[in-house]
Amino acid sequence: MIVEVILTALLLGWVLKGRLTRLADAPIRYAWMIFVPLGLAIASRALNCSHAVSFSSPIYGAVNVLGLATWCVFVVANRRIPGAKLILAGLLVNLLALAANGGTMPVSYDSVIITYGKEGARHWMAVFPFVKDMLIGPSTRLSFLCDVVPIPRPFSLGCVYSVGDVITSIGGFIAIVALMRAPSRSERKQAQGAA
Repeated sequence: MIVEVILTALLLGWVLKGRLTRLADAPIRYAWMIFVPLGLAIASRALNCSHAVSFSSPIYGAVNVLGLATWCVFVVANRRIPGAKLILAGLLVNLLALAANGGTMPVSYDSVIITYGKEGARHWMAVFPFVKDMLIGPSTRLSFLCDVVPIPRPFSLGCVYSVGDVITSIGGFIAIVALMRAPSRSERKQAQGAA
């Protein structure tokens, strides 16, 4: 999800008299599943950074697809949470683009230029050289679903997102605000005891 959207949701939830502690008490099922895609993402980056596996390797792609598929299963298990359907829709859009491109999410060079400027893009690609292997090109499939949405500074930290990221972030925004405003289990028990 887009970091700025999460921070805005937390701020709006607080302004609407929601509580951050209610997020920790949210009725989330199979919370342990959150660590599976995170672990797979770390593993795929480590494999690539150590040059053990290249971006074009089927192993790298399979690890990424499996990680995103795990997120989808987790969201399906928690589909009753407000915004979960939008989160799932965004994840499925990303999964489609990822699977179509061998487990990588190609990025638009033009969007990188819009986000960072020409000099910033050169610097960004020098710091993260693997991005050159992920640029949208003639062989890219479903390029309109890939990382093509630039959000430059000062509107964000500066990043290029996919349509799926935007949809997922809207769902996450709804979920965070709703969960912050919903009474927690302990608050419901107190209210029932007082009645």
